[in-house]
Amino acid sequence: MASQAQLTWYGHAAFKLVTPAGNVLLIDPWLTNPVFENGKDDHFTMGPKRAADAVKLVEPRAVIPMHYGTFPVLTGTPEAFDRELKQRHVKAELRVMKVGETITLAGP
Repeated sequence: MASQAQLTWYGHAAFKLVTPAGNVLLIDPWLTNPVFENGKDDHFTMGPKRAADAVKLVEPRAVIPMHYGTFPVLTGTPEAFDRELKQRHVKAELRVMKVGETITLAGP
């Protein structure tokens, strides 16, 4: 059986990752983002276009949008992000989570 991890989204950009070994990581990229430090194209974050560029660069198997619907000035939506991903021919699976939702991630 493949190892699994669990991901819980706490809203905006904060989430908890529990590794197959039981390690718990609390992550909030809102605080620091060294890769795209000046890559904001929305008010505070990457909007759908820059986020799609980042996904194309990283090439993950799945992508979960985080910066939408939490403040009125954040106008990006999962639908807009999906359009940007498709325009760039990104193959990553788009998974949209609800606040408080936990999903299981399969290992490699």
